[in-house]
Amino acid sequence: MAKRLGSGTHKVFTFVTIVQMFFWAVLQIMAVGTILNTMFGIPVWVAAVLSGIVVTLYITLGGLRAAAGTAFFQVLVITVLLAILLPCAIYYAGGVDGIYSGVIAARGKEGTLVFSKTIFFDWFLVSFFSYLNYAIMDQNVWGYCYSIKPGTERKFILWSAFLWLPIPCAAGLLGVIGLSTGIQVNPSVILPAMILNTMPVIFSYGFAIIMLASIYSTAGSCLNAFSSLFVNDIYIPYVKKGQPDETKLLPLARKMTIIGGLLASGVAIFPVSLLFMNYAVAAIAIPITWPFVLSVCWKQLNKKATILGMVLAIPVALVVGFLPAIGITIIDIPLWLGYLITHLVALLVPVIGTLIQPNKEFDFAMMQAE
Repeated sequence: MAKRLGSGTHKVFTFVTIVQMFFWAVLQIMAVGTILNTMFGIPVWVAAVLSGIVVTLYITLGGLRAAAGTAFFQVLVITVLLAILLPCAIYYAGGVDGIYSGVIAARGKEGTLVFSKTIFFDWFLVSFFSYLNYAIMDQNVWGYCYSIKPGTERKFILWSAFLWLPIPCAAGLLGVIGLSTGIQVNPSVILPAMILNTMPVIFSYGFAIIMLASIYSTAGSCLNAFSSLFVNDIYIPYVKKGQPDETKLLPLARKMTIIGGLLASGVAIFPVSLLFMNYAVAAIAIPITWPFVLSVCWKQLNKKATILGMVLAIPVALVVGFLPAIGITIIDIPLWLGYLITHLVALLVPVIGTLIQPNKEFDFAMMQAE
């Protein structure tokens, strides 16, 4: 990024990415607290703090390979667990007819609709505009690519994507089954609440173990990205001017992982909905998504216009995306519109600037040769 768009753009890009990775780790730790509180009555803040300490220790000692190995194991085990749990839950709820009748009883005919105005604006558009960036530049995927055998990156990304796809589908169906059985809880915890209320105790413990393993893996990846970005994109190029003491890099990365993990544990105790915290974290990455895409696809991209677009989009994302998602409203507009405005600022400013004054000197081949 520094070679492509200059050090100023690289600094802004790095700062936003570090902040996003930090809050993504916060979200994972919050999820642990919510699950343990819902299923076992453990206070949220106690579960959050303890889980933050555990994941910080294991990722500090094991590094990126520990996160990647845990991720592979979690996909396999979660898939098996859901394959067993889903048929049992359907049977418990009275089959397809029982689920359908239960959903109508809980939400009326609207609960059975695949498409409606509410679904389109309050769920689809919000999800689409907030998660668009993950499909392009998810740090977890890129981080794993550096830890596996060279030449296998494409297979890793494709297989991990296809193997993970059935999991949210099955988990969402379990949530619908929980709704059909009349469970009245916050939507963020309907899945663990459904398992706790409808399944044998052994499933509750099994679910808790698998979900904790899954969340620890994701949180570990985020903390790895947090520390790696600091070391490779701040400490080495700007503090040490490209001439670091190699023996000090690993200890520094571990210190940053510990600092990030402890801070994330402290922030995770604040009561925010998991769903909307998810949306809030997604909003952080929007200002850097389009500059990243344009820098790859558009040879004549104007550097100054690109950094201006990011700088302008960051406060916009904060005011109409991040803060409203966690319950702090400054400008009262729909959440989907706030995300759309942020996307447009991050996209149109560099596009207009480039159309007015294109960069005719840049060459991808020359950058690769450097």
